[in-house]
Amino acid sequence: DTEKTEDENAVQPETGEQVKDTASGAVFQVLSASGKTVAYKQPINTKQRIVTIPSTITIEGRKYKVVSVAAGAFKENKTVTRVKMGGSIKEIGKNAFYGCSSLKTVAIGKNVTSIGEKSFYKCTSLTKVTIPAKVSKMGKAVFYGCKKLKLIQIKTKKLTDKTIGAKAFKGIYKNAVIKVPTSKRNAYKKMFKKKGVTGKMQVIK
Repeated sequence: DTEKTEDENAVQPETGEQVKDTASGAVFQVLSASGKTVAYKQPINTKQRIVTIPSTITIEGRKYKVVSVAAGAFKENKTVTRVKMGGSIKEIGKNAFYGCSSLKTVAIGKNVTSIGEKSFYKCTSLTKVTIPAKVSKMGKAVFYGCKKLKLIQIKTKKLTDKTIGAKAFKGIYKNAVIKVPTSKRNAYKKMFKKKGVTGKMQVIK
């Protein structure tokens, strides 16, 4: 039974506290100590090229759910090339990948509902991205200046004129293809024009 008492004696982090997790090579911030949720704050090694953001981490023998990528987590990180997010992540914070000029591929977690303002601003190496089905909110200038972004696959049907920020698609690849759900093609086509989609870009089903 020693293990159990050790766990009880272990000092659990408080809400707001930052914790280093060597297993995933990252710093996390405790969002709720009682609810056992954390945000991915930043990689420990900023020179790491391939990053996997886990679904859960273990702190002092207890499991915590990773529910968001903190604002500015990778801001101006010029090294990271690939990011994969775990299934428990629901939110990508503002400026999370701002200016990650080497980022080529990003797998957005399937349960993400909100993608913050300027979160992929000027990710100039990003070529394609999939917006999962649960996303209902995308902030201003999300993909602003992603000049190589040739393919955006949008699986969500939940976006509205009010929930997509201005200039969301401004400055992406000039002949970009945006694949959308069939039932939303007309509505999204019209809507995206206001958000930076221009002449030669195609919105298809």
